[in-house]
Amino acid sequence: MVGTLQNLGSLWGIVLDGDGTVHRVTTGSYIGRNYGKVTRIAEERIEVREIVGDGQGGWDERPASLALLTE
Repeated sequence: MVGTLQNLGSLWGIVLDGDGTVHRVTTGSYIGRNYGKVTRIAEERIEVREIVGDGQGGWDERPASLALLTE
């Protein structure tokens, strides 16, 4: 996560991927390799719910977050 943008009352997250491409995401967007669904955006982090294999042929949901990148 590199920042946020607010437009007409909506808060958007700005994410930089591993290839250097910038993406704008909002609540409900999907991101990442584990089918992460954005559940909340705050100025300092984006919260995501990922779907990952449980190693036994099933799937589990797990929370994850992207913190604001500071240099």
